[in-house]
Amino acid sequence: MSPAAVLVVGAGPVGLTLAAELARRGVPSRIIDQSVGPSTTSKAIAIRPRTLEIFRQMGVIDEVLSRGFMVGAGNFYCNGRLLSRLDFHELDSPYRFIVDLPQNETEQVLLEHLARYGLAVERETRLLKIEQDEEGVTVEAARTTGAETFRCSYVVGCDGAYSTVRHGLGLGFTAAATPELLALADAEIDWMYQHELHVFMHSDGVLVCFPLPGGRFRLIADVTSEELACEGGNDRPLKATPERLREIMRRRADAEAKITDISWLAGFRIRRQIVERYGEGRVFLAGDAAHVPSPAGGQGMNTGIQDVCNLAWKIHLAVGGRAAAGLLDSYDAERAPVGRKVVALPDLAAHSTAADLPTMLQQIGEIGIHYRNSPIVAEDWSSAAGGPQPGDHAPFVTGLDGGAHHLLLFAGNEKDLPVLDRVRRLAPEGLVLPWLVTPKAVEWNGPVLLDENGLLQRSFGVESACVYLIRPDGYVGYRGAPVDAGLMSAYLGRIFG
Repeated sequence: MSPAAVLVVGAGPVGLTLAAELARRGVPSRIIDQSVGPSTTSKAIAIRPRTLEIFRQMGVIDEVLSRGFMVGAGNFYCNGRLLSRLDFHELDSPYRFIVDLPQNETEQVLLEHLARYGLAVERETRLLKIEQDEEGVTVEAARTTGAETFRCSYVVGCDGAYSTVRHGLGLGFTAAATPELLALADAEIDWMYQHELHVFMHSDGVLVCFPLPGGRFRLIADVTSEELACEGGNDRPLKATPERLREIMRRRADAEAKITDISWLAGFRIRRQIVERYGEGRVFLAGDAAHVPSPAGGQGMNTGIQDVCNLAWKIHLAVGGRAAAGLLDSYDAERAPVGRKVVALPDLAAHSTAADLPTMLQQIGEIGIHYRNSPIVAEDWSSAAGGPQPGDHAPFVTGLDGGAHHLLLFAGNEKDLPVLDRVRRLAPEGLVLPWLVTPKAVEWNGPVLLDENGLLQRSFGVESACVYLIRPDGYVGYRGAPVDAGLMSAYLGRIFG
């Protein structure tokens, strides 16, 4: 591998996560950013359960939890009436809550984590040009000390809505017909509601209140209809004033509410949009460079972090010459549908009923995201049992990290062990870690997961001997029942070159 196998452009949470995940897998990378330093403002705050699972795999979960505020429930209202209260403890995740943490603190956690790998962001470095060929990418960048030209195997643009990488690829955005106008603030609120997530759907627009540490809230108010009702409202500067926020709060949420100690106040004009495809050749896009959702949904940063969690393990295989043809193409196939749903989320929420909200619980936690239509997931499954399908988020299994594929070999009885052993020996060394899952101790040449209470069997819908391949990003890649070494080998050939 070259000194910089991958260039990461952009050092927000998405770029920092990608650089760290590549480093964890031993892939050399460089991360550049044109800013002088990291973020100093709160920006994105809500960290979803699925992202918390990623932070656990990365080894930063304790720092995130110690700094953030845990939100255990979300309340949804329609024109002043409680529509539904969603208890996040119903989520199928070890983290059954949202953590609200200002983005600048999330970035600090990730920067410190990256430093443990000996990596630092190359600041005040601007991407000028990229040219790719079959062998790699030639990059031109401008530094404070002058221009630099170098080669790398891949480039990933995590450089935001105005992405230089995206413009360099010539990829266009599909955008919403009209812009979305938002007023945002971080403040204290004296009102009738608990310190939880509150979403007020009102005829004038949505008001979202995210709880912050220290008893504060992040307020996001959609004022599009109000602005467009005014002459020139689509073009004039958006006014976000304390009195305007107070008036919106009184009208949409609590007539007696008092907003005080406003530490951040801003007006935003955004156009929700998504790129036509997530990459081209050896160059990829992630985060806001690929999709710009509404801040009111609180999912932009999370979606970007999950983008690079999907991409990192595929690049790792490709850099090491172990990726099957088409593996990197699956990044767009898997993540673009997710991006489209996130960009459309405010439209779905605006027309939600109480019956829709349990589905929204999975969307909020991002645990329900799946890749069932992916070209790289498959099954040879004749069992009548349920269990997670290929492309589904896999049930949590204690002791499995996200650095490799994990092959779970469920033993029905001792007669199944010879065929399971043949499948075990198919696993590419260092890339797929095989585990025998059995309710009792048996003689086995490899690691064993004892499932004495049958929890894993129930979680995976196991009735007899079967196999599940869990990808490094925590999704089911393959399942097979009855166990067939030939079919397992054929599937592995679709992933590993």
